[in-house]
Amino acid sequence: DVATQSSPNSVVTVHGLVHREKALSASTKIEETFRLSLLENMVKRVLARAKVTISISKYDAAAIGSLVGGHHVHIPNPINSVFFNQPRSQATEQRVLFAGVHVPRKNIEGLLEAFALTLKHAPAAQLVLVGPRQKKQVVYDFLEKLRRNPAELCIYGDGSQVCDFLYVADAARAALLVAERGSLNGEAYNIGAGAACSIAELAAAVCTTVGVQPRFVYSGCNRPGDPEKLTVNINRLKATGYDPQTTLANGLRHTIEWYNATARNSA
Repeated sequence: DVATQSSPNSVVTVHGLVHREKALSASTKIEETFRLSLLENMVKRVLARAKVTISISKYDAAAIGSLVGGHHVHIPNPINSVFFNQPRSQATEQRVLFAGVHVPRKNIEGLLEAFALTLKHAPAAQLVLVGPRQKKQVVYDFLEKLRRNPAELCIYGDGSQVCDFLYVADAARAALLVAERGSLNGEAYNIGAGAACSIAELAAAVCTTVGVQPRFVYSGCNRPGDPEKLTVNINRLKATGYDPQTTLANGLRHTIEWYNATARNSA
């Protein structure tokens, strides 16, 4: 029992309300209702018992305010602008790569807001995501164009642009491995699939998976801000035991299955 192990001098930090998340996905079965009740009671007992409770984000602070028995401290969310206004300790090379996990009920807008703030100070930062529930970027863009016209696919640039496309589940697994096995002494870990793929090759793979053979029409020039090449060295990440589990072909298959199911449900 976590609550009974928390002493009256405990300091508890709250970032995310696990009992609220669980309640959103819980069924009406007796077993799940009972488990949810135990979880909610545990959260209440811990918050009531702790000497100091530190909450992150205004939402969390408001949600637990009536449950806190000790001193309640609220600090800004890490995406708050105050974290981006601190003076830099020294000049560093800009190497920022954001990877996000798309799962139900997660705050995707928060990820994008954090990335936008970072981009102001690190123009070279890139956001690369591939996977279900991603309603933007190149794969989704291809699928939308093919849905409207399966006989022709318009592609920005000349198709020679190269990127390292990583499936979202592998990105999540990489983050967990770094947290578990990394030395965490300020070193940087590049997260990627470790394989380069051109936009032309990606387009062909998407079309093969969908089952169409359109004529490719290239615009001849990239959109402003789009890189010609975005690949990373993942040797340090591999030292943690990381190895991508999802091939590009399988990642595209999962994404297209989600896209088709979404299209059917919205029809």
